[in-house]
Amino acid sequence: MISVSIGWTAWLVILTVAPNQTANYLMGTTELDDGNFWLIIDPEPVFMIVSVICLGAFLLSYVNVLLKMTKSLEFWNDLNNFEGRRRKLFNVLNKSLDLTIQLAALYRLLEDGVPTMLCYTYAALVAANSLSCASFILAPGIHSAFSEVFVDTIFDMLFAVVWPIWWLWYSHMNFDFDRAKALLYVSMYPSAWFERQARRMANSSEVTLFLISFDALRMKSGLDLSIRMAMNLSFSHRLGRVVEFMILQQRQKTASKQPLTDQLNIRRPTALLFVFVSVGVLVYTNQSIVTSVKTCCAYPECVAYAYRWSETEFCPCRALIDVDKAPRSYAEWMNPLNVTHLLRDLSLTGDLRVIEVVNRHLPTLPDELQRCTQLQSITLAYTGIEVVPDWCTALTKLEYLSIEGRSIDKNLVALPDQLFDKMQSLTFLHLGIHQNLATFPLMTGPSNLKMFSLALLVSLEEIPSLESLHKLKSVLLTGDVALLRVPNLSPSVTTLVILDAAACCNGDLLVASTREQIDECNGVMYKQCATGMCYNLRMQVIACQSEELHEAVRRREIQLGIGQPCDAKVEKWLGCQ
Repeated sequence: MISVSIGWTAWLVILTVAPNQTANYLMGTTELDDGNFWLIIDPEPVFMIVSVICLGAFLLSYVNVLLKMTKSLEFWNDLNNFEGRRRKLFNVLNKSLDLTIQLAALYRLLEDGVPTMLCYTYAALVAANSLSCASFILAPGIHSAFSEVFVDTIFDMLFAVVWPIWWLWYSHMNFDFDRAKALLYVSMYPSAWFERQARRMANSSEVTLFLISFDALRMKSGLDLSIRMAMNLSFSHRLGRVVEFMILQQRQKTASKQPLTDQLNIRRPTALLFVFVSVGVLVYTNQSIVTSVKTCCAYPECVAYAYRWSETEFCPCRALIDVDKAPRSYAEWMNPLNVTHLLRDLSLTGDLRVIEVVNRHLPTLPDELQRCTQLQSITLAYTGIEVVPDWCTALTKLEYLSIEGRSIDKNLVALPDQLFDKMQSLTFLHLGIHQNLATFPLMTGPSNLKMFSLALLVSLEEIPSLESLHKLKSVLLTGDVALLRVPNLSPSVTTLVILDAAACCNGDLLVASTREQIDECNGVMYKQCATGMCYNLRMQVIACQSEELHEAVRRREIQLGIGQPCDAKVEKWLGCQ
């Protein structure tokens, strides 16, 4: 028990100091996207130092408990002593504090919209913890002092150590990603090609849900730090008492051999309060989930939403994912579904954190979206967006921004001059195929930016200096043919890719697939066509492509038995048996 606690706390220290490296190691994505697969924002230095100090204190407290197993210490004061007259009162107060902290943590889980399985499990643990206290009050003669402390210690360990480990395991098991295919793409496709971007290949909903769960394990605010400190201190305290009892038992001085009749008993009506808490937490959790599921069932594109007790007219959506990575017909490609009203409806509560829209029509961001001040990620691909509103400068929590256009659309013409001035949390920025964008805002604000990518901005002549971005790692400039010079770069940049040609990155993207090329494929991937193979280039419509490298990669996938299972009828020409 102690060894597991020490190991887990040490792991949390590593997670706090290096969240990206930890996520990469855990999920096996170290070799993908230059180590920037998850793009998790690094903690501020001051907060990181405070967090490490607090976790270090927890670690020392566990080590102190370990030392207690090798030498005897004096009993604590009357409240903490097994024979103490007010021991039971102290236990009830301690349990009340524990339940308050656990209820606050449960509320955070419901608000963050984590999977319902996790919410119900946590609520059941809280209810069981409260019931255990009620049983101690109702039957004081049955339970010894040691049994009370031991049961409380087990619950504390469940909340402080076992629960987050199980949560992490659950998140890991529910993330299905073909790493072998991603590594094959990295080895076969040249730098700056879309296929090398592993995160875009992954299931968007699974990536979003993992990040929601993973972020909940990190201490990103004062409330997170307080909850984590309180849980660990409570567990450390009770674990120490268990060890003390074991030492006393070995010396035949246990409290069980002493008369305890003079201890103050807790009045039995007090147990009703804990029973009420136990029942209430289950009812509240279930009602919150049922209410939000009912409200949000009309929006299948909302993959995560807050669970709230009170019924509202609009869904408290946390993550909107509406993605079609491979349109199958010319009609789907030319006339995508308009999602403006969908985004407007899901913005009304101000809860949105993640937006990912691919191959849908979204000419502009609705004004209602400015209510979502905690927005963290925006991914728009082939939406026909032409305007980024001025109010987007207030999205100070934004961490991920990717906007890519289609060659058949007008796309972005300009960006607000001060768009990035207050986006200190921004870690990833990509703009692609905006042939009319001639100027670019200053880049002095996003101090946490790690990846900067501009593709086929053929009218852009100048990029502002990137010298002040001390965390910048990768700069990709592809097909920006009007660019007069490379911007000043930060010394932290480790990857610089410049492809100064319009016909780059999987062919000339400024020339759209024709209707004949699309109709020839009839929505079937990897089918042999007149000039090559049917393929959805950069998540665009499935059309006949002449690039031989795509064919070679697919042949290799079939040989290795990785990626999408091959269809013997369609892909016999590629070697599928």
